[in-house]
Amino acid sequence: MGNLSELQRQNIVGVRLAVVSVTKTATLLCVSRAAVSTVMMVSSAEGNGGQKPELSERDRCTMKRIVI
Repeated sequence: MGNLSELQRQNIVGVRLAVVSVTKTATLLCVSRAAVSTVMMVSSAEGNGGQKPELSERDRCTMKRIVI
């Protein structure tokens, strides 16, 4: 994870918040599945007690359109 830029880490979190699988996230962003898992684990630990921020259905659809 040390060799991922802050932008890459933010992209991983954003894509995962759109409820895209770890595998698809890794493929879309050209990173390993382990990197995606590690970033999400660290992000959850630093964030709001391990809970993902709640996205509305509209926000989720918008994120999916951007990602896919």
